[in-house]
Amino acid sequence: MVGLIHQYLPALCDSLDRLGPEELTLRLESEVLRHGGTWQQDANDGPAVREIAVHGIAMSALSYSQAAVAWRFAARVAVGGYADVSPDPKVAALQRAWALAVLHHVVPAPEAIHANAQALLDRMTQPDLITIPAPSDGGFRSIDELLTASTPVHADGEPQPEPAA
Repeated sequence: MVGLIHQYLPALCDSLDRLGPEELTLRLESEVLRHGGTWQQDANDGPAVREIAVHGIAMSALSYSQAAVAWRFAARVAVGGYADVSPDPKVAALQRAWALAVLHHVVPAPEAIHANAQALLDRMTQPDLITIPAPSDGGFRSIDELLTASTPVHADGEPQPEPAA
């Protein structure tokens, strides 16, 4: 079952990213019904914490739609974040909200996910941003020495191809 979740959860996250708040809430309710979990059913609409727990992820909030958004963000943390910025503006806006929620500790996440969220924001705000790694020997070098001796890399650590002459 655990292997199935690890294969299923990334695809579920991608499909949830394309849903608005109402559709997201309905989809998560159906996930709980299909796969088991917790979906608090309230007879009254009074103040209460709503919890959604399915696929080993539990989040709560004061409304079902807020709990669903929190669950979506926590699920994205569980699958390791985003590989790259989406070309779809709606999904990219959601990615930005997720990254900010992670960086502001609204959604619990390990340090590696914080780095993923920061790299995602960096690529969104400055797509041509490159980072020059520090010298491996730890010694001091001038900026000119660093620029000639280092291979530029993207903010996420991937080597950047040399520009065509």
